[in-house]
Amino acid sequence: MLTRDSKLSKFTGIRMIRIADNEVKKQLEQVFKELGPSLTEKDTFTRCVECNEMLSDIQKDSVKDKVPPYVFKHETRFKKCNSCGKIFWNGTHLDLVKNFLEKK
Repeated sequence: MLTRDSKLSKFTGIRMIRIADNEVKKQLEQVFKELGPSLTEKDTFTRCVECNEMLSDIQKDSVKDKVPPYVFKHETRFKKCNSCGKIFWNGTHLDLVKNFLEKK
């Protein structure tokens, strides 16, 4: 379990890591340092940020009225959460994640 709560991090019985920093990059560095997870590009953006369910590929034509026109025009691949219905695509954040993974 990852937590920023110092009181919660004192409980025993389950493994907890108290996240020390406020900056996301430093938080991720701490998690990688302490847990040593292997993470590749194919492991990223596979789950819904709202409900954590797995994402499924969806045909571009079926999202035309569900995404901004600019996104529909410029993106070719889309994913959908089958639980909450949220639509995802590879935006500029993907490049940020790739850069982070390359540096870790």
